[in-house]
Amino acid sequence: MAYIRYFPKNQSNEFFEQHMDIVNYYRIIDTHVELLWSARLNLQQEAKNANLAFLTNKIVEQSGKMPTIQKGLVYYNYSVPGSTTFGTIDKAGKKTRLGEATEDQAKQMFFSIQEEEQL
Repeated sequence: MAYIRYFPKNQSNEFFEQHMDIVNYYRIIDTHVELLWSARLNLQQEAKNANLAFLTNKIVEQSGKMPTIQKGLVYYNYSVPGSTTFGTIDKAGKKTRLGEATEDQAKQMFFSIQEEEQL
């Protein structure tokens, strides 16, 4: 079982969370987190999503207003049980796995990814 969190380049006030075929988009507003968009993916069918190039499967249902991300992202992939891997995704949707989190990084859940500046 894996949970993936995606953050647009140099931003921490908005993020996507994917668990299996469900993707949610959240924005931090003042002191709370708001769910602004939710979608279900068909994991058996690849598709290009112009507004969200990092999502490579067909969106079959959605609610809320789909966001548009036109820049690179960083991602954290949490496997339960298991390890945390991380990497970058460029604005065209090309994913680059950069490594596996150290024990200290895994405890933090989110940590700086130096390659983020190169996106």
